[in-house]
Amino acid sequence: MVRDTDISNRIFFGAIILLSSLLLSGQAIAATVFVDSVRVSTSSDDAESAVTGSAYTHASSDLELPRDNSVQQVIGLRFQAVPIPKGAIVTDARIVFEIDSTAKEVIEGYGAPIDLLIAGESMLGSRETFSAGNQPRDRPLTTAMVDWETADYPAVNELLTTANISLILNELVSDPSWPTIGGTDIVLLLDQDPLAGVGPFGSREVESWDGESTAAPLLTFTYRVVPLPPAMILMASGLFGLLLRRR
Repeated sequence: MVRDTDISNRIFFGAIILLSSLLLSGQAIAATVFVDSVRVSTSSDDAESAVTGSAYTHASSDLELPRDNSVQQVIGLRFQAVPIPKGAIVTDARIVFEIDSTAKEVIEGYGAPIDLLIAGESMLGSRETFSAGNQPRDRPLTTAMVDWETADYPAVNELLTTANISLILNELVSDPSWPTIGGTDIVLLLDQDPLAGVGPFGSREVESWDGESTAAPLLTFTYRVVPLPPAMILMASGLFGLLLRRR
């Protein structure tokens, strides 16, 4: 006589076998895709520091990429609590700026193309807010860097978007110290590309948090969370089945 528990076990293990086949064929589980964004949220989270000399500010009404008149500078942007989970794969990430002014297009030659190098502050750094003693130019850099070259010169209040910087975010997210859940702060740094050549190169005057907080620099990103490998799911399912049999 076949007991009810035997039938239940057969159904259970049959379901596991079916699920296992689907997993191994890649038909059962696909990566989940998320789209999110984080904006600079305080005055000291965007800053400009001169490449040489002592000029520094985090209270300007704008950010000038990458020079303020003739002064070449490093621009620092800090995005708090970026909610990318450990192990996620970032497929697209960009910084979105809003143009503050085009008044210097001709006078200072701002209308010429720009060629910037974007890097992140490595996880070895403090990733704290900017100050005169902790400027953008002083931060340790990620190995990953992205060249952003553009001739775009949008009108006032229009948007200016960088190249895809997912390479930088993936280096940070894959670091052993990146939190398992909840994410953490990310600092991005923009500077004139040292390999850009002789130019002429322009600059772009964009909104800062102090100038217009609702239009401060915005980090947008798309990432996917990859499920556990089929072999691990199979192992877990098998162990669960054995436990049921011991009831």
